[in-house]
Amino acid sequence: GKIADNIVNWFTDAGGFNYNGVKDVINYQIVDSNEGGWAEGPSYMRYSFLAAIPFIKAMENAKVENNWLDTTTLKNLFDWGVKIRMPNGARPPFDDSNLEISYFFGGYLNNPVYNWDWINSDNPYYSNDWGSVTLIDNICYYDEKTGITEPNWEPTQILPKAGEIIFRSGWKENDNYLAFLAENNRAVNRGFEHEHFDTMSFILYAYGKYLAIDSGYINYDNRAKTNKPVNHNVVLVDGMLASNGYINEVSSFSTEFLDYGEATDNSRQERGILFIDKDYYLI
Repeated sequence: GKIADNIVNWFTDAGGFNYNGVKDVINYQIVDSNEGGWAEGPSYMRYSFLAAIPFIKAMENAKVENNWLDTTTLKNLFDWGVKIRMPNGARPPFDDSNLEISYFFGGYLNNPVYNWDWINSDNPYYSNDWGSVTLIDNICYYDEKTGITEPNWEPTQILPKAGEIIFRSGWKENDNYLAFLAENNRAVNRGFEHEHFDTMSFILYAYGKYLAIDSGYINYDNRAKTNKPVNHNVVLVDGMLASNGYINEVSSFSTEFLDYGEATDNSRQERGILFIDKDYYLI
């Protein structure tokens, strides 16, 4: 995307590294400093950081002042990636995100939860030619001394500012999972051409299989084939969304046996999802 291409250009530019440029453009894409989120979607977050992480590591190794790898905002962004992860370790394919290759390279970051996320995925060693993080980088940077720790967060994650409500029965590969999309403001406005017409859509995945699939993303040239309302699990009015894609309100509650999330768009259409006893969904 535009943001990712700028990061790649700044990283590889013959004129040298542009520290402030990379920092500013990443901060522009982060949806919320506390909850995280990436406006262009999880795949393009991965694409951006294929170039940005080596750059950040180089700044860290050079002991450049004002290094921001460990700042709260960036950590919250990486935490968000784990909080929305599917049971197979991939990120959910909303906006321009591929169905199966949106794994993140947690082994590069020396954090026990990110190590767990990286190792416990269907394809931890996935690599391609999108950027500068390679399979060798992942292996070399991974430090066993950091350890591997399953997240201690609640399985169900309510992230209204980031734009997602994630229901799950647990953190294991055979647990069930539903991602409910409720993006607004920055998450919609800064997605550029990678934003989809998918307000209040959902993805259902359980026991290692998609049960309600999202269209995902083919590639940039074919993005128009998968980004329309009809390509998503949404309610249509004459083939279109009733709203312009903005969520006005998100409400939720959680108990020992029930989790509930509800979104209302600016046409006053509401969709609520009730997760019962970690086993049943009522939409």
